[in-house]
Amino acid sequence: MRPVLLLTGVLLAVSAANDPHSITKRSFYLLFPKGAVLQFTYGLTVPFVLPRRSINLTWGFQAQFNLPSSLSNFYPTTIDVRSNSYWFDLPRVKFYQYLSKLLDNFGLNGEQCVLRSCCEVAEIPMYDREDSVLEKIVQYLFTPSIELSLNASSESVQEPEDALTKKLLQAEELGKSQGGCDDQYSNCIMSIVDLMTVLYVT
Repeated sequence: MRPVLLLTGVLLAVSAANDPHSITKRSFYLLFPKGAVLQFTYGLTVPFVLPRRSINLTWGFQAQFNLPSSLSNFYPTTIDVRSNSYWFDLPRVKFYQYLSKLLDNFGLNGEQCVLRSCCEVAEIPMYDREDSVLEKIVQYLFTPSIELSLNASSESVQEPEDALTKKLLQAEELGKSQGGCDDQYSNCIMSIVDLMTVLYVT
């Protein structure tokens, strides 16, 4: 009787081991096929209130991340803590250059319109109580002295001798001291600031 019970126990153990549904400890890895990416796409649309017109300005943004396809992707990378180089930082002067080229593509005098915008924001600052998020952004973007004066010694910002930097700071100073930005920069046929802000008479 004892050998029969022993043989039955061995057979049950072998069959349980061969059962695919048996509970065993298995290792799982979070790996994806080569070339798999995780992508986020989002946008911001801002309507402009104009007489007899409806204009929407839309910005689209996209973030894309490569998903791991090999275990070697999980090894940590070494980052130099003392490094001061930020590859994702866009210097303010470079932003103005990009904006000038963008406005040139729309048939405007890009540099003149950027200078006029800096002048107008300095001439008539935003109204603190009523300004919207968009107006705060406009105030920040078209006030070049916020960054250029603070980081004049930094290598990431162009030197003050740069022609565009001088023009930007002069445009801001002109708006604060004299005004008349539309006359000073008459080659720009329209005010970009007026498209995104409302003038309050106090």
